[in-house]
Amino acid sequence: MTFEQENEQLLQDILENSFYAGFKDESKKRYESSCLEMNITASCNQKCEYCYLTKYGASLYPAAIRKEDDILKNMELLIDYFLENQMHPGYLDLFSGEIWGTPFGNRVFDKIMDGIRRGWGIRYIMIASNMSFLMDKKRFENVERYIAAFKKSGCRLVFSASVDGLFLDETQRSFREKKKNNDRTPDFYDKLFSWCKEKHYAFHPMVAAHGIEYWIENYKWWQHMFAKYHLNPFEYGMYLEVRNDEWTIEKIDHYLNFVNFMMDYDFRELCGGEMDNFVRESIEHSISDKGYFPYVVLNTGNTYNCTVNTALTVRMGDLAIGPCHRTHYEPFVYGKYRVKNGKIDGIDANNVQLANLILNGAHDKTMMQCEKCPVSHICMRGCLGAQYESSGEILKPCPTVCQLQKARIIFLYLKYTSMGVFDFIERSNDIQKRNYIDYFKECALNLKEGEPNLWNYWEIKTNQKIY
Repeated sequence: MTFEQENEQLLQDILENSFYAGFKDESKKRYESSCLEMNITASCNQKCEYCYLTKYGASLYPAAIRKEDDILKNMELLIDYFLENQMHPGYLDLFSGEIWGTPFGNRVFDKIMDGIRRGWGIRYIMIASNMSFLMDKKRFENVERYIAAFKKSGCRLVFSASVDGLFLDETQRSFREKKKNNDRTPDFYDKLFSWCKEKHYAFHPMVAAHGIEYWIENYKWWQHMFAKYHLNPFEYGMYLEVRNDEWTIEKIDHYLNFVNFMMDYDFRELCGGEMDNFVRESIEHSISDKGYFPYVVLNTGNTYNCTVNTALTVRMGDLAIGPCHRTHYEPFVYGKYRVKNGKIDGIDANNVQLANLILNGAHDKTMMQCEKCPVSHICMRGCLGAQYESSGEILKPCPTVCQLQKARIIFLYLKYTSMGVFDFIERSNDIQKRNYIDYFKECALNLKEGEPNLWNYWEIKTNQKIY
């Protein structure tokens, strides 16, 4: 066996253990959320200020492999391969620029629908979308038609609204076609919320360093809209930080102002000033599998807080397998499905070592600096793609993101202490919650001991906000 063949077999074994076994037999899934992710195309109708596709799309997904007919053919080949090997992911993520409701998007749906009709086991499809199809009657009708068609086939098609909100969308998420910005009217937002309520679709605005100073007013707007449409904000909203290496001290300070406001608002307005209600949404929410928001208390163990462990991500333009859609840079491609005589007949390996590190290694043993960090297991952690874009090292955390995460942990420790949340839990009989919080406090105090200057700086800043 040649070196190349050994690498191919090793990559095949890694993918078998990480994904294929669970796709063949659901009881063997390594993670409950394991899925197949098809990275369709990087072409998008928006040019978001913080988006990696805006800045690095040509490297992540070269224009030469974005040909629609090739993408559709590769989708067909991959579905055939999965059917031939009796692999049924159950869950399918479609990552893409905004194509939904367009002729190309319709053809993408048709390929998946054909696979389902031939017995491919897909019962849930998730798409993150900027929801601009709501601005176009024909596109919207096409999307509605496919939602109904998938439902009839026993599959739920779900859109997650990647919309930042009234105070940020126009400046941070502008359309490439400038006149489209005029379509983002109050009527658009009303239609968006009404439709998401009807379909039970949630929202995931991005909390970026860009525009962070507007997030308090933006959050008020979100709560106004949730109240207007009688939606549970804890169920329908998720506020994930964009972990680009752009979090200056000033931006982090604005971020903590926002989190402080968010916690006070939620405690007072959403939880009625009742501590047990707040604990249920903040601490029990942390323990559960609900969506993320900035004041959850994390206990992340030793895995990544993203999809690199749980999603088999394939770039459909060339059938390249990578850690995720943000790390499809050529050096980090695990390998590519090999096509021969009109079908997939194996994998050409590229970076098997990285595949083994990410899919089989412990996070704190793999990531530079995390192994000795006292808050590694209660940290949201960085984004591999952002790390590469910042330093050229995919496994080296961004310095400003580390600062953000540590500042957040210090703030939460002090804020929860001042609110009496920790004391409230300590007086309870709930051993799970008490252990959960005790571990968070232990890690935070280890950070205080290990980095006293950092702790003192953010303690002063925090006390100015909460007292």
